[in-house]
Amino acid sequence: MQRLTDNELDALEAALAKATPGEWEATTYSNYAGWAVYAPGAGCIAERWYSTGQQDEIPRNDLFIAIAHNALPALLAEVRDLRRPTTPEPIGEKHRDGNWWLVWGGDMDKWVIAHHDELMWQWYRDCGLSVNPTHALPLPGRPEPSVARGEE
Repeated sequence: MQRLTDNELDALEAALAKATPGEWEATTYSNYAGWAVYAPGAGCIAERWYSTGQQDEIPRNDLFIAIAHNALPALLAEVRDLRRPTTPEPIGEKHRDGNWWLVWGGDMDKWVIAHHDELMWQWYRDCGLSVNPTHALPLPGRPEPSVARGEE
């Protein structure tokens, strides 16, 4: 299987955004030959009746549909996070966006956190001192609350 492209990830996110929101739940009909997927507030959103020989196949499929839908937001976020750049890039226009970056302070010979001030056309560290960075990496996202407290 090939790695998903960014366009394919975008298409999955767009499809998910158009899908019925909420946690989906799969169920089989005990007194009928069929299955259904339900979403909160929407009721039955998918249903299929099976014929002889499909009794085991169909419930597995509806369960997969519900589980895949419910897991997709977290999976997409994880893939996006794992694809974040981990190789320092030479400072360019995209780094002069006002956001904080992990930058290599060439004049200091160490990594520091800094942002570019558009008005002053200068990079500043979090302590307010200027720095002349040569390379940058994006800062990691905010940790989950339980991770920040050291819980697992």
